[in-house]
Amino acid sequence: MAPAWPWLALLFACGGSAPVLDCEALQSRVELDLHGHNRNWKKAIAAVANGASSGCGRCFFYLGALLALGEPEVAQFARFRVSRDGGIEFQWASLPESQTESLDRPLLAYYIGAEKKDAFSTLALSNYMLKGLMLGATRWWQGSRNQIGVPAISRIPHEHGSGNSLCPVVLRALEVVAETAASNEDKGSDVSVLQFYIRNATEGRRAKKELQDWMLARSRDGWGPAKYVQSALFLHGDEDLGVPRNTSHAAMLLDSVAQDGSAEASWAALLVHARRSNASGILRYAEQVRDSDAPQLQKVMAQHYLHLYGSNNASLAGVYLLTAADLGDPNAQQLVAHAYAGLNVPELSNIKIPGAPNEARALQYYGLAARQGRPVSAINAVSLMLRRSSDTSQSCRAAAATLQSVALSFHPDVLSLHSDARRNFLESHEEAALIHYVLLSELGSMSSHINAADLWAKGTAEQWHFRCWRSAGLGIARECELDYRRRAAASGDVDAMLDVADAYLSSDETTLAYQWASLASTSGSTRANFSVAYLKQHGVGTAQDVDGACKTYCSLLHLDTEPLLVRGMALFQIARLRVATGVECCEAAEHSLRWVSHWAAVFGLLLSAGAASSFF
Repeated sequence: MAPAWPWLALLFACGGSAPVLDCEALQSRVELDLHGHNRNWKKAIAAVANGASSGCGRCFFYLGALLALGEPEVAQFARFRVSRDGGIEFQWASLPESQTESLDRPLLAYYIGAEKKDAFSTLALSNYMLKGLMLGATRWWQGSRNQIGVPAISRIPHEHGSGNSLCPVVLRALEVVAETAASNEDKGSDVSVLQFYIRNATEGRRAKKELQDWMLARSRDGWGPAKYVQSALFLHGDEDLGVPRNTSHAAMLLDSVAQDGSAEASWAALLVHARRSNASGILRYAEQVRDSDAPQLQKVMAQHYLHLYGSNNASLAGVYLLTAADLGDPNAQQLVAHAYAGLNVPELSNIKIPGAPNEARALQYYGLAARQGRPVSAINAVSLMLRRSSDTSQSCRAAAATLQSVALSFHPDVLSLHSDARRNFLESHEEAALIHYVLLSELGSMSSHINAADLWAKGTAEQWHFRCWRSAGLGIARECELDYRRRAAASGDVDAMLDVADAYLSSDETTLAYQWASLASTSGSTRANFSVAYLKQHGVGTAQDVDGACKTYCSLLHLDTEPLLVRGMALFQIARLRVATGVECCEAAEHSLRWVSHWAAVFGLLLSAGAASSFF
């Protein structure tokens, strides 16, 4: 029997707890044993138990994730109690069934971790709330007996209103996490880490490597466009190619290309020097951009810099900055928003924005910059929106979703977990990669839902300690694959929606199959449109609707942009309906059917002629 630690008491309101015993050391031990190269499952579970019992916030995240997966030992010994006065107690001990409550243990673990300001626990708690993965309504920490018996990864998303009572608590914790993420904007990983998908990893990396080798050779030959591509590579870095960031080398390449008269290189070099506040470089490249054939927006920004660093005209610098913001430059939009919000930032010390301050206009420009991926603008827009909104429940959820997105894109701990997952997969450490993607899935990462599903689809090796504990036998992981496909589908991935629909259709759960196919159809999938029409035609999962199916098939025939195969399948179903029921779907189909019949006859004659000639 596992050792029992004393009850650890916590409070909902303030997050007070027993003293933490060297939390960083406990966290490091958990991570080393759980998903490091020298994994030791028994030690990992013991470290999680010890860390959570000692009050380590990140250890509660790992505890919640293992509970969500249904890991047998954790499910047996991780116990919570919720008192009437709102206190939570945790203990690692086996309790008789009669002494246990129907508690949402993964959510409670994430809640405790979030109260202890752990970023992962906060993101997991937010993910469960936003995706409708909670069990309780008024008492969000409770669920019925039949709900509690199902691992959290199998939960079906439901109405989001059930998390409204928890939203203010989540939002307060998310603000801290998102601020840390926004401060990491310039140090964030390149897109190859966040958008890494194992299903096309080998082919994609090979193609990038071939292109890079060709561009590198042409760059050494002095070809300007190739040097410009190389400068962008060094400016941002690329893990697929093993190229670290090197802004100095990028600036050297840009300077070389700009001297050859490239407006693009001059603009890029201007931005590099502006980031460094290098006045001489800014003025040199701003003049080149102003006098080049660069787009209007870039010329306007060049004028802004010339008035800011050259003539020192604060009014004209502000007018040009505002114009650039209206033309769509995200950096200008963020600075203008800062000015309208009345913020005292160094970048605005010599700039006067017309009409500032103005809170309504600040919200407008923060929103514009946020939509172009600026995390600081997103956070400030949330702050202003909450201040001005009267619908507290709706605005709280919208704010939480925005902060969640910022944290998933820029938080250093999240990016590090992505990078480790990717490296483990590329080095063929698939068990470690799967553990990483499962953990990232708990945070709400779309690409990790998909990668976890694809790794589960491959099955688990017999020697693995990490497995799909819901499956019937070793190496089988079909149930967990479907769980993660469903998570990806619930997050908006259309291909996952269709995969889930196919899985339900295979198991004769036709109503659910039709629901997921319909959701994919409304998301714009042509393949889903055909699937929904087919299900309607045959009355599978829904009432039979031949007329509705006909209309969909006909609409597919009219779309020249759609793949020929899809239109061919639609035409085939129209032909089947005509033969079986006599239904004439549409005039376009009649014309197409006559065309097909004509060419079929010609093809038949050619075959006959060929057969006849072969006898002579």
